[in-house]
Amino acid sequence: MIAQLNEISNDDLNKITKQKNKAEKIKIYEKFAFDDRKMSAVKNCGSYLLFDNYINIADKKTLLKLLHFANFCNVTKFCPMCAYRKSQKVALELISKISTLRKQLSALKNPPQLRFVYLTLTVKNPKIEDLKLTINNMTYALKKLTLSKRFVDAVPYGYFRSIEYMGDNTVNNYAHPHYHILLCVNQQYFAKKYISREEWALMWQKALGVDYFPDVYVSIVKPSKKIDSGITAACYEVAKYSVTPAILKKIDNNNFEQLYHQTKHCRQYGYGGLIKTLEPDLDELDPADWEYLQSELYKYFVAEKSYKQTTAFQTDEHILNN
Repeated sequence: MIAQLNEISNDDLNKITKQKNKAEKIKIYEKFAFDDRKMSAVKNCGSYLLFDNYINIADKKTLLKLLHFANFCNVTKFCPMCAYRKSQKVALELISKISTLRKQLSALKNPPQLRFVYLTLTVKNPKIEDLKLTINNMTYALKKLTLSKRFVDAVPYGYFRSIEYMGDNTVNNYAHPHYHILLCVNQQYFAKKYISREEWALMWQKALGVDYFPDVYVSIVKPSKKIDSGITAACYEVAKYSVTPAILKKIDNNNFEQLYHQTKHCRQYGYGGLIKTLEPDLDELDPADWEYLQSELYKYFVAEKSYKQTTAFQTDEHILNN
């Protein structure tokens, strides 16, 4: 029987709707005037969503809605829909890797306490047409920094880094590339191996090979009363957008085209050290626990700023049957 499953949680649908409305509001697709194909793809990104619905076999009450397919464009890191989904996926992978790291450390005879430090490394703002060269120099400098004896000794479990290209107050025709880095350390970092903000700045200056003192920000990710809530928030923060939608909205079309070409093929995220070698331990649904009910197709309506279900059907090509 095909039925409307109003009881199913719509958390995923609500989150996607919020991002689609944000994309429609800033109309980022208009900035792709230099590429008609990309303009069309970004404009229509996420206009259709296909969800599979399941019911828990044991209790016959718990309902689950999983996104099976959507026409996401996947053509650019500056599409608000795709950037949001990418950042969420990367954050979940990072959280999972940290969970795996914790399990490995807890198995040791004298398990160390895993702690985290949040580090931001900046450079002098380049002109936007020089952004690619600056990013290449930053990539080389970060590798040099993370291979230094001081870094390896202080950060035994590795790191995760992301790059952001613009700042909230970056002046026109300039960029503000900077790294956000989550360092995985132990209690010895705070007792005997602590690196102050001033020392981080000197290390980063040396790695860059520049004659100015770069801005550096460092803070401790404090444990929270809620288990893992502190590090979870830090993971989502470090895996955020390369450029926020609010900033994209302010950039004029000429600078946006430069930004697009200057950052093409640049890696937004990266791991280093031990955590890079770990496999994420992502939970997977067991088909023995869930019974497939039906699939639902949703379409986005611009005037109503929402998705509406257009049809429901049953198919053998659902997620837990693939």
